[in-house]
Amino acid sequence: MKVTLLLIGILLYLNCNACRCPKEERDSTVHKAILNSDLIFTGELISCEYDDPFVKAYQFKINELFKGDYQHDIINGCITGMCSEIPKEPGLWIVYASQINDSTIEINNCSPTISLTRTNILIPPASIFPEFKDQTSDSLKVKIYKLERKIDGLNYWLSDLEKLRKYKKEHSIIIETRNENRQIYLIAFLALMNLVLLTIVFIKKRK
Repeated sequence: MKVTLLLIGILLYLNCNACRCPKEERDSTVHKAILNSDLIFTGELISCEYDDPFVKAYQFKINELFKGDYQHDIINGCITGMCSEIPKEPGLWIVYASQINDSTIEINNCSPTISLTRTNILIPPASIFPEFKDQTSDSLKVKIYKLERKIDGLNYWLSDLEKLRKYKKEHSIIIETRNENRQIYLIAFLALMNLVLLTIVFIKKRK
C-alpha cells in the first residue's frame, strides 16, 4: 500500500513539473510558440465539453490562419495529457496548437493561447493594488484599475495579432518566391528541351 501511494506521489510530482511553465516575457513566449506550433489561428470557440469526466473536447471556427496547412473552417480539439488546456470562454481566441491528426488539435497550457475576454490576465497585478484592500468591488478606484488592466491586456492581444500577421506576410512572401523560382526553372528546362529537340532535328536534316 505504501509503495503504491509512493508511486502515485512520484507520478503526480513528475506531471506537475512537466507542466510547469517557464516564467518568460510574453514576447519570448509568443516567438517560441510561432516557431514550435503546428497550427496558429484566430478562431471562435463554438463548443466545449469539459463537465463530463469522460469527454474533454472543444471545437473552433477558424477566422484567420497564420501558420499550418488546414483547408476547413471548423477544427476539433482534445486533451492528450495533464498539460493540455481546455478552452472554456466563448468568443474570439488566438490559438497556438499542436496538430494531432488531420482534423484535431491539442493546446498546451504553457502556450500563449488567449481568449479576447481574458486579456486582463496578461497584466500582472500592480503593486498599488493593496491600496484597494479597503475599497469595495464597486468603488470607482477598483473599477478604474480593472478597466486599465483590460485595456493594457487588449493592447498585448493586438500586439500578438500584429506579430502573427507579420509572420504570415513574411511566410507568404517566401512561398511566393519559391513558386516563382520553380516557374523560372520550369521555363528554363522547357526552353533547354526545345533547344535540344531543334538541334536533333537540324542534325537529322543535314544527314
